[in-house]
Amino acid sequence: MIRFFRLVGFEYKKLFTRKSTIFSLFLIAVFFILLDITSVTGKGYWHYAGEISKFEAMKLDRKTIRAKAGVIDEEFIKEAIQQNAVMISNDENYVINDFGRFLKNDAYIKYTLPYEKAVNIINSIYETDMRNLSTDGFRIFNMSSKKPIDTLTPKDAGKFYADINNASVKHINFCLICLKMRLYEVYKNE
Repeated sequence: MIRFFRLVGFEYKKLFTRKSTIFSLFLIAVFFILLDITSVTGKGYWHYAGEISKFEAMKLDRKTIRAKAGVIDEEFIKEAIQQNAVMISNDENYVINDFGRFLKNDAYIKYTLPYEKAVNIINSIYETDMRNLSTDGFRIFNMSSKKPIDTLTPKDAGKFYADINNASVKHINFCLICLKMRLYEVYKNE
């Protein structure tokens, strides 16, 4: 066993004395550093309007989100629905032009950003057309211009967790059906 480790050590020593290996490791390190920097600077932040840095905008966004951090319970869902209703009822929160009705950044920061996680869950759970849902690899979000939260009332918050359970079962069943169909195609082609 000692000979084995001596051989492995010898091979690693040969590998790391090459200039190409050292250069490759340096390029990989530079790539990861750039990747970290672009993950902060490349993302859009709600507080960013050009007068502050994106790093400061990120900190302000996090501060706004954490101001309402806690358990997503019935009261939190009710409050998110109420704030959304206040936001959509006031036309001053929107820029209205020939191309449509667009939410202003300051309205989003005030009414939606503190409840963003709950609003994303609500819009994903209550969406009836699954083609409106998308993912960025980490979360599911609603791409529709008409969001399900706009149609909910504070009374709907009471059945929120039952609706999440039902939606979870539907999604799992849908995935199982897709898997069965795929397996059927594979076996059929053999």
